[in-house]
Amino acid sequence: MLFHKGDHMNLQKEIILNTFINSINQLYSDIHTWLQSTELMLSKEQHEIIEDFSGPYHVDILNIYDKTKELLGSLKPVSAKVVAAHGRIDLIGLLDRVVLIYYQKNELETNQKDGVSIFYKGMDQAGWYWVEDSRRQKAHLLNKELFFELLTEISDYVL
Repeated sequence: MLFHKGDHMNLQKEIILNTFINSINQLYSDIHTWLQSTELMLSKEQHEIIEDFSGPYHVDILNIYDKTKELLGSLKPVSAKVVAAHGRIDLIGLLDRVVLIYYQKNELETNQKDGVSIFYKGMDQAGWYWVEDSRRQKAHLLNKELFFELLTEISDYVL
């Protein structure tokens, strides 16, 4: 079977976007689970991203509200293609913004086998990471406790 350059580019674009969108959906599902034991509420709104490599595509922004329906923060997808990562989402509140980046395990394994160092320390599995300090290149895998800590940082809301 012969592939034209355009076919390969379309397949690559589709793989990149599917990976990003699936990772967003998994993150939102995890957050929904993490918040079930709280009084916080979630809502989604559609968001369009336009990237040079792909053109426009749609993803959801996840909004987080307290019990009085005050917006605490939003998870806003930014890009499927970022330097040294497979996607970026910003967690935005009134007080601050933190960047979350997504890494795939298979690429991490390849980098380790080839002797190429991983861009950030602390990345040892696939998932969403918060980069604590870009100068020290230290990243932390996002889990329930870290998410609650970051939500407090951007909103001053204590869980």
